[in-house]
Amino acid sequence: MISLIEILLENNPNSSVDQTASEIGNELDDIFRQQLKIAGQQVQSNSNVPQNEAILTITTLAIIASIPGFLKAVSKIGESISRKQGLDLRKNKGGEAWYSVLGKFVDKIESYIDTPFNLMLTPFIKDEVKRKKIIGIIKAASIITLAILGSIDFTKAPDALQVVRGSAGEFAGELLQKYGTKNIDNIVTTVKFTVKKIIVQ
Repeated sequence: MISLIEILLENNPNSSVDQTASEIGNELDDIFRQQLKIAGQQVQSNSNVPQNEAILTITTLAIIASIPGFLKAVSKIGESISRKQGLDLRKNKGGEAWYSVLGKFVDKIESYIDTPFNLMLTPFIKDEVKRKKIIGIIKAASIITLAILGSIDFTKAPDALQVVRGSAGEFAGELLQKYGTKNIDNIVTTVKFTVKKIIVQ
C-alpha cells in the first residue's frame, strides 16, 4: 500500500503548512494500518464471515473505524494553516481570519485529500465510482469540520459550500443538515454510516 506520507511529501515539499500535513500523512497511515489489523483479527475470529466476503468486511471495518482519525487529522491541517497566519483557533471564532483559513484549506484540498485517499483506498476498493463517492464524503466532511471549528457561516463562504455540495453529491443535504447542529460527532457518525452504505451497496 502506498504511504500517505510519501504522497503528501511529493505533492507538498516546501512550506511549514505542508510539513505539518506530511506528519499528518504519517499519522493517517498509522491509523489505517492499525484499523486494518484490528478488523482482520475481528473477521478471523468470526467463523460466520464467508471467506469471499472477508476482504470487503475487513476493508469496510477499517475505513469506518479510521474516519474519526481522518477528520481529526484534517483539523490539524486547519490548525497549521491558522498558526501560519497568526490565528489562535481557540479565539476569534466566526472572525474573518477563519474564512481565510477555510479558503486556503479548500484551495489545497486536492493534494491533501483527493490524491492521497484515492491511492490509499485503491487496493481495497476497486470500484472507482464507490471510491470517488467515499473520497467526496470525506472531503466534504473535512470542510464542514473546519467550518464548525471556526463558527463559519456558509452563506459567507460560497466557494467552500460549493465544494461541499459538489464533493458529497447526493449526501450533501444530510451532511449540511448535521452541520447545523454544530457537533463534529454528528458529522463523524453520518460519514461512518454513509461510507458503509456506499461500500456494501
